[in-house]
Amino acid sequence: MVDPIYLGLAQERDEVNKAYDAAIKSVASAKKEMGMAIPQTGELRVRQGQFFDAEKALADVQQKKRFLEVHLKSRKEFSRKAYDIAFKKDEEWPNQEEHRLYQANRKLNTDPKSWDERLKIYFDSRRAPAADPKKAAGGGGH
Repeated sequence: MVDPIYLGLAQERDEVNKAYDAAIKSVASAKKEMGMAIPQTGELRVRQGQFFDAEKALADVQQKKRFLEVHLKSRKEFSRKAYDIAFKKDEEWPNQEEHRLYQANRKLNTDPKSWDERLKIYFDSRRAPAADPKKAAGGGGH
């Protein structure tokens, strides 16, 4: 059996790798556009701002990518040790409580932080059309 927390981290790493590739393309595109900007029109300043924003986004993604690589390596070793201990004690592995706590923590980290976004999600979920009970029952009722 595979550690579900390790699988979650690996999935997150794959997502970050895609974001990293997109950030590299964004920096290259912004640099190209900055080189084509017409001087003394204000366009150069706008393009420079876009370029520096793209570089900052790339640096943030690089940092997250490195963090996940280190975290995955650490989790792999931790899982091996935890499995050995659980096997010797004849306990359940992987620990379901630990996985539940990991999922709750990940949800807290990925959910929107601003109240505007939270309220929008809440009200959008309440506005979803209710299923027609006749169709849900599987027939027209004849």
